[in-house]
Amino acid sequence: MKKAFVRNLPKNLTSYDFLKSLAVITMIIDHMGIYFFPDQMGWRVVGRLSLPIWMFLIGYAQTRKIPPALYWGAGILVLSNIVMGQGIFPLNVLATIIILRLTIDYVMQFALSSYQNMFLGVAAITIIVFPTMFVFEYGTQAVLFGMFGYMVRHQKKIGFSNEQILIFMFVALTVYSVFQKITIGLDDIEFYTMAAGLLLVNLMLSVFQPKLYPELTEKLPAFVTEIFKLLGRQTLEIYVIHILLFQAAAFWLFPGRFSLFDVSLF
Repeated sequence: MKKAFVRNLPKNLTSYDFLKSLAVITMIIDHMGIYFFPDQMGWRVVGRLSLPIWMFLIGYAQTRKIPPALYWGAGILVLSNIVMGQGIFPLNVLATIIILRLTIDYVMQFALSSYQNMFLGVAAITIIVFPTMFVFEYGTQAVLFGMFGYMVRHQKKIGFSNEQILIFMFVALTVYSVFQKITIGLDDIEFYTMAAGLLLVNLMLSVFQPKLYPELTEKLPAFVTEIFKLLGRQTLEIYVIHILLFQAAAFWLFPGRFSLFDVSLF
């Protein structure tokens, strides 16, 4: 999910720091809704903005390496779900990230071989969204945004125009928006609010580039800079730790919602 210069942790803020900070904040808001305000869909609407960013960055990245910490994080959260009686499947989003990293290059190799294969690939991915959602979080919706990120990163190499990439973006957004409306039960106002937010975020993603911001780094208060660096560079740790803390807090506040060690597949 990171370009080489980001992995070297430059002292200056980067475009990755800002983008990942947005993803982390919307993700935490989403999980606040899941664990503490399950009847208030506004939290979930905001949270829908997070996944496209993460999956876009996987497709956009130059590396496909999977650090051991990612496997550890996914495993820890599977165990925590077992402890809380929440079921093993669907596997958490860290597993989704691992699957996408392992498959995205093969998916793109097939899809870019012809326009017919692109159509067939997108159609197949859409058809299997629902069954794959029972296996790993979000299912193959994640693949569409990974493809989007790949196209943006390699636009010149693959010879796609801006219009073609935007068309694909709208397809990915439509599939994702419809399935989110169905699966989490959004009303019309919530749906259109979510769709508008997703459109803005994905238009931003369509022009994303790795950048350094030395002047902004100097102008911002030091604590603000450090917050952006924390959110943008410790995303795995933040994800695992905040889920564990939220689960513990939710069990303390609402013990009736959980059945400890009630092991189930779903």
